[in-house]
Amino acid sequence: GSYSKAYKLDEPRALYELHGSGSPHLGRIFGSSRFDKGLTMLLACASDLLAFAGARPRAGVAPAPPHPIEADAVGGFCIRLQASGGEERWTRALRCLLEDLSWLLTWRRAGAAAAATGTALHAA
Repeated sequence: GSYSKAYKLDEPRALYELHGSGSPHLGRIFGSSRFDKGLTMLLACASDLLAFAGARPRAGVAPAPPHPIEADAVGGFCIRLQASGGEERWTRALRCLLEDLSWLLTWRRAGAAAAATGTALHAA
């Protein structure tokens, strides 16, 4: 279908949704567990990408993403909707994730610009 999903490479049959159920009350009771697992898997992927980029500093880019990722939390806010402590805290977690991904795009653009001009990719 046209819905985003996440799965582990070693368990391709275990799919976890990255979308809501459409019903706010029923989704919280019945569907959020798979959604929470999907978000946790998304956060793990982002963490791997950010660690890769962070180990390769680039000129003009901050040395690390703005928000640390630890287990199922980013910037100290839980990414899981059921365990976040409310929608405001969950929204802050997603905002922190987006800011980290924005840092990743800046890191990537710096690499592309350096490659285009023939300058060094890594910070001195």
